[in-house]
Amino acid sequence: MTTTGPSLPSADHVLRLRPAPEAIFQAIAPIHRLYMHARNIGAELAAIQPLGMPLLDEDSGSVFFPEGGLNLDLTHLKGVHAVRIDKLLHPAPAVEFDFEERSCALSLVALDESADYGPFVEDLRALGESAIPHAELNRWRSELDPPPCLCPHCSQAADRRVLHATRHPLTLILEEASVLHLPLMCRIQSPHLGMVTRLIPGRAKLRNGCIEVIDASGHGLLHIKLEYAHSLWVLPIRIDGEPWSAIRVYDMLGQLNLEIATPDPAIERNWRSICEGDSTHYRAEPEI
Repeated sequence: MTTTGPSLPSADHVLRLRPAPEAIFQAIAPIHRLYMHARNIGAELAAIQPLGMPLLDEDSGSVFFPEGGLNLDLTHLKGVHAVRIDKLLHPAPAVEFDFEERSCALSLVALDESADYGPFVEDLRALGESAIPHAELNRWRSELDPPPCLCPHCSQAADRRVLHATRHPLTLILEEASVLHLPLMCRIQSPHLGMVTRLIPGRAKLRNGCIEVIDASGHGLLHIKLEYAHSLWVLPIRIDGEPWSAIRVYDMLGQLNLEIATPDPAIERNWRSICEGDSTHYRAEPEI
């Protein structure tokens, strides 16, 4: 990868950008290979795919990316930062979006290794307000993310989900999907963003009360925090007129965090049986 022109701040600093989303998205659009990583309180979803051109709805303050399967509510946007990612084979420029009560809810990392990032970095520099230390950004983000306030009942239930993670319905469902290589449509949802991507699970693993599913191609990732998977709803849905089976994951406040669907309508009965057969506090319908 070659880079010319201006460079991003060092690994110790980030560049805080002006709140000009349209200009930021125009700068990102020419990057053909992006690592898109969306997060909410209970899940993370990532994929390598182009973002495409945005469709802005000025009346609602929303922006849609049909090619990238992404939508954002810009009325909840609190900050945007350009950073340098050094964990890859080559340093890569990235843009991180912070929203109300969810810092770094979206990361977009440029992965065109043969590309000249000079124009992209120059555009980000032009949008920059100030370079700030990572430590300052971390302090600001810690204030942005309030700790979840759980009642004793919900807190105990969350602890049980982590303690018995191996028999959680989502663990069983995703382990089976990994063995069968079921094609999955995954949708992460929150008040500030939504992202959809397709996965064919190559492997699923359980670690520290979290399920991680890696796409067989290595180009996708699903990460679920079981402590927040308060209730489940198994249901039939239709996508492009075709019947699918789906499971929806809700947090303690009854908010939809995640939907996982597969184009086999017969799987619904199996998923429902797994959920109803669990002896803890899981249901086949959302507690909302």
